[in-house]
Order: sequence, then structure tokens, then C-alpha cells
Amino acid sequence: MAHEDDLLNNRTVWLLTSQAFLLVGYVIMDKTKLPPTRLDYHLAFEILGMLSTITIFSAILAAEMVFVELRNDIYSLSACPDLTMRELPHVGIGSGLLAPILLAILFLFTWAVFFFRGWGAAALLASSGACFSFFVVGRAHRFTSHSGASLIVDAALVIAILLLIVAVAVGISSIRRSPRPCAPQLHATRQRQ
Repeated sequence: MAHEDDLLNNRTVWLLTSQAFLLVGYVIMDKTKLPPTRLDYHLAFEILGMLSTITIFSAILAAEMVFVELRNDIYSLSACPDLTMRELPHVGIGSGLLAPILLAILFLFTWAVFFFRGWGAAALLASSGACFSFFVVGRAHRFTSHSGASLIVDAALVIAILLLIVAVAVGISSIRRSPRPCAPQLHATRQRQ
């Protein structure tokens, strides 16, 4: 249990460290001091930010899933009369387990706002991440297969996938409505001024 707690802590630190570096780099980047190139550095940071957030977010969810499964196993052991254990309180996910998930969703939302140039697709993407998190943590609780809780958890996966599809569609639509100027065009217009 302590090992899983350490893994979750390390993955949260990875998330905070990587996103701090990426966001600071994104904000302080001055395109006028960069060499002219076809690469749009802000776009590269946005894509890297979203991909790193999604990768670390999946690692956080994996650690959360194992942590909840282990906690449930310990609860089931405490019910065994042959083992002398103190009574464990039955608590929900708790803020210690919820904070890494919420941080990852917040960073995903932030990068999506930059990438899709709007709030709509970003909100849908963050909602998809929240539903997917609910599914992963809910599955870790191992509800009986046809219980109401199990059906709600399974529905969360379907909702997460649908929200992801709609987020991508809305994002593509918003990108098409407000295309980015190419990096060489930016440098050319700045040189003319």
C-alpha cells in the first residue's frame, strides 16, 4: 500500500513538474527572437502539453486503480475473524486520491483551450477525462456485475467516449473557423513592420 502511495505521489510530481516547465516556456516564448522556421513553437508546446498530460494522467489513473483495489482487499481481510486487525473506516476516494485526478484534468483543460482556441472543446475534453476517471476508479471498487453502481460505472465509459468524440469534432470545427497563421508568415509580417 505504501508503495502504491509513493507511485501516486511520484506521478503527481511528474505532472506538476512537466506542466510547470511547459506552461512557463509557452508563456515566455518570444517568437521574434526565434529563428524563422516552418515550425510553430506554440503549437508544438500545445501538442506536447496535451500528450504529456494524457500520458501522466493515464499513469495516475493506473496507480489510483491499484490503490483502491488494494484498499478493498484490506477491507475484506479486516472482516475475517481469524485476523486481528483494527477496524478500518470506510471512506470514499478522499481528497488525497482525488487531487491528482483533478490536477490532470485541469492541465488537460488548459492545454485544450490553447490548442482548440476555445472553451467548448476544452470543456468537453475535460468532462471526458472526468467520466473516464470515474469509470477507472469505479471499476476498481469491484461492484457486483448487475448492481446499479456497476451499471452507472459502465455508463461512465460510454459517456467518456462520446464526450471525447464530440470534443474532437468541436475542436476541429473551432480550429477551422480560426486557423493559425503559419510561422514564416508571422516572421515576415513582423519584419515588414
